[in-house]
Amino acid sequence: MKYFFLLYAFLCFGSIQAQTDFPESDAVWVNKITCHDPWSTYLCDAEFYCLPGEDTLIDGQNYSKLYRCDDEVNMYQGSLRVDAEVVYYIPVDSATEFVLYDFTLEEGDSISNFWMLDSPFYDTLIVSSTAIESFDGIDRKVINFESTGGRWVQGLGSDWGLLRELWHNISGYFVELQCMSVGDSSYYPLLSDEPCDMNFGSDIGIRENELNSLKIFPNPAQTTVEISGDFTEIRLSDLSGKIILKSSLEVNSVLDIELLSPGIYWIQAVDKNGAKYQNKLIVE
Repeated sequence: MKYFFLLYAFLCFGSIQAQTDFPESDAVWVNKITCHDPWSTYLCDAEFYCLPGEDTLIDGQNYSKLYRCDDEVNMYQGSLRVDAEVVYYIPVDSATEFVLYDFTLEEGDSISNFWMLDSPFYDTLIVSSTAIESFDGIDRKVINFESTGGRWVQGLGSDWGLLRELWHNISGYFVELQCMSVGDSSYYPLLSDEPCDMNFGSDIGIRENELNSLKIFPNPAQTTVEISGDFTEIRLSDLSGKIILKSSLEVNSVLDIELLSPGIYWIQAVDKNGAKYQNKLIVE
């Protein structure tokens, strides 16, 4: 059985190279913005960022141009460069170079010359802890910060979204990284030989219970959940992308979750045509 699993994993992912360096070209990040009101949760926006491989020279340094590439309209956002484990960024409306991500930081370190969208609350970030976590089989350094709730992830940027703030807001929305790909391969939330879906967000404004074809009941759940639909495969992963369970499915299968720790998980399913579906599962 172990040999079969390793062979299956090789056939599925053996052609995808491990990626831990921050990309400087041919990369796409998709940020998902979920809104909440007293009655429902729904997708209210999606942000697409692209590094097409266009170089520019600023003060004698080589940078890569970053674009918002929503709806096939490329809007220049700024330029970034990578120096070992540090990613620097110059926004479009600034001549100042900021630190976008610094993966040399360790517990107790602080950083003040950082840049992110909507960052009026913190002048300094202090590292609370660091760890090595597996993201679908790829080990990445993760940096957690005091009083923010967010984190930086080596090679990805942040699983709270590229360029985005690291703290919870009180404005009724939540931002997270939906997908990150380099070339024809996706590296978040799961390894895949397909790039990020540039049509994601076509259903913006549709309430969640209308959006998701993957039906889970009950949700939240404690011991078991029923997955409604005709799917051939299911994956259960945590928010870091680590796969906890992968198995074949029958119509309207029941999934045992009694041994899972309380928290939020992703359930991804694939139907017989290869179409992929996803939904969040809350385990109490």
